[in-house]
Amino acid sequence: MDTRFFECAEIVAFDFFDTLVHRKYNPEKVLLIWAKKVREQLNIRCSNGEIYIFRKDSEIELRKAGFKDVPYNKIIKKLYSKLIGQGYLRPVEFSEFEFVCRQMEYKCEVENTFIDEKNVSIAKALLQLGKKLVIISDFYLGKEFLMYLCNVHGIAELFRKCYVSSDYCARKSTGELYKIVLTDNHVKPDRMIMIG
Repeated sequence: MDTRFFECAEIVAFDFFDTLVHRKYNPEKVLLIWAKKVREQLNIRCSNGEIYIFRKDSEIELRKAGFKDVPYNKIIKKLYSKLIGQGYLRPVEFSEFEFVCRQMEYKCEVENTFIDEKNVSIAKALLQLGKKLVIISDFYLGKEFLMYLCNVHGIAELFRKCYVSSDYCARKSTGELYKIVLTDNHVKPDRMIMIG
């Protein structure tokens, strides 16, 4: 790796999905696998596909209501309301429903992700050069989840901080999440490089 490109950078940021880790399947298939696991765990009386559609619709409705990036608990709360309202879900407390949904989410992502060895090698080399490394990701589960996956894959110690859109209601894709990272780290834009 030619390190000259990184000489001026105080911080090197990495995207998470499709940069540090990859999924075995596309994200929509992972959500279908999740829907199947949730249906089986909670005895939901509709198809995996219907749960998937209710979840996607919930996220769309929340975005239309003004959420830039919808936190996971809001998506799941709306999904819960839809399933209860349709009579597909036996009476269960929301806290139990959310717990099962979150556990199955973690399980699906752990089972369906693997490390990008090349980009992790780059991260290790940059850390050796004394660069501060952070993760910046647009994702509906927050930093706690991404750091959990980093721990599972043995790369958590590489990264100083983790910034996830759903934690800040600010997206990388709009540039707002980058502004937060720069401010939080007291770094000028020309002193940060993004990989991914």
